[in-house]
Amino acid sequence: MASVGASQRRWGLGVATLLVWLGVGLSVGAWALHWWGRAPPVELPAQAVAVVTLDPQQVLTAVRGSQGPALVDSPVAAEWQLLGVVSTPDGRGAALLSRNGERARPVAVGQPLPDGGLVLQGIRGREVLLGPQAQGPTTQTLRLPMPAPTASLAPSASAAAPAQ
Repeated sequence: MASVGASQRRWGLGVATLLVWLGVGLSVGAWALHWWGRAPPVELPAQAVAVVTLDPQQVLTAVRGSQGPALVDSPVAAEWQLLGVVSTPDGRGAALLSRNGERARPVAVGQPLPDGGLVLQGIRGREVLLGPQAQGPTTQTLRLPMPAPTASLAPSASAAAPAQ
């Protein structure tokens, strides 16, 4: 009976060895096919890169859909343009403001505007409320203009009807 146990161990060892070498062979074959099928790197000719300069007013027109400045309730606020707003339901948020066409700057609710004369008191929909103090009376309101209507993506009735 002792010879049966040794014979089974020998067969088990042989099968395990065969499986290990089969795995090694398959791995080597897979790597060989991987590298053999790869084309050598090709040197591409260098191309001139065009430098694109953007006009901020044209970008603003494309995004907002209008060329005019934001609507204002006060002539003093005419120097400020409202370019964008982001707000949360709990009243936090920020506005993107530009003064006299200068670079736009983000201003958070409760912070003073870059000139220090007004404070962004709050955001209400597409409007920002400005005043001399964060909790004081609102003296100016800036509004974002309504976006321009966009073309419908639905097919027209003539395109949807089958040809006869």
